Amino acid sequence: MGSIWDYIITGGHLYKKSFWRKEFEMIAREYGVSPDHVFAISNGAFMMNETDREIKEALRKKGILISIL
Repeated sequence: MGSIWDYIITGGHLYKKSFWRKEFEMIAREYGVSPDHVFAISNGAFMMNETDREIKEALRKKGILISIL
């Protein structure tokens, strides 16, 4: 993920250092969650509900996540 320095610089919001920052923020607004939550899903966090699955699909459609299978 990131170093402690990245955590300090971003105020605990590691998504802010990502190339995909704007996309994370846009998807978060669309689904009513935080950009940190979208970032966590993009990095393999456990999905808890249907909204998380929809977020994962949105990340795929944007090309942020790819499926091998």
